[in-house]
Amino acid sequence: MSDPTKPTANPTNLTLRDRFAVKLGVSAQRKADVYLELSRSTTLTDPSYWLQTLFAAGIATLGLVLNSSAVIIGAVLPKSCR
Repeated sequence: MSDPTKPTANPTNLTLRDRFAVKLGVSAQRKADVYLELSRSTTLTDPSYWLQTLFAAGIATLGLVLNSSAVIIGAVLPKSCR
């Protein structure tokens, strides 16, 4: 019986993400803990979320008006880097 806290070492039937987890020594339990922690910490009632969304939409709109793909991409980056 395998230990659920240790990564699986059989790389034949693993996805790329699972192979990275094995190489980095990240257990399935640790991944589940991180996913749960992230889902609990994010909420749609958080004012900072809505403020960031509003500013990102404004910057993206400015990028569309100016026909600047760099500004549009820049508007998306702060949301994805949180």
